[in-house]
Amino acid sequence: MNRFNEYKEFIKDKHVSFIIKKTERIVYGVYMLARFVPAEDTLTSDLKKNSHALLKTSSQFVSTTGISQTAIDSMYSHLQYLSSLLSLAFISGYISSSNIEIMKNEINYLHKHIEELSTHSASERGQLQIKSEHFIVQQHKATNPVKQESSSLSFIKKENPRSETNLSFKKTPKLS
Repeated sequence: MNRFNEYKEFIKDKHVSFIIKKTERIVYGVYMLARFVPAEDTLTSDLKKNSHALLKTSSQFVSTTGISQTAIDSMYSHLQYLSSLLSLAFISGYISSSNIEIMKNEINYLHKHIEELSTHSASERGQLQIKSEHFIVQQHKATNPVKQESSSLSFIKKENPRSETNLSFKKTPKLS
């Protein structure tokens, strides 16, 4: 069994499942390290509060409509804040250099995975993504004016192989 897809019954996207499990593992690590920070230091509560927020934000990735940019930005923000808090715990002498290195690597790995997920095309996630550059209207100057009562749109095949799409619209005269 893939340890990062234990939620496969209700989270169909394995990438989202991975992000949630990786987030949980980071939060577990934070809780383990927070035990070394004195309880009276506000750093302890800040680490735990941010960890809770991180878990809550990762749960927003479970959606039938796709992952919102707001959730992604929030996740990045929480990861950055957590990284800063852990650096502060290290500088204060509460956690070791090996522990901070492990945590920072895990945070960076999660950040990278979220970035990869957010750059997947919507069609790969089962959604239709339409961009304005897919619809290019080409207008040519007519050398001989044609009397035209009405016009219609037709498809033409573009010959540029570098184009993202090979179809565009062209206005064609309707002859009477």
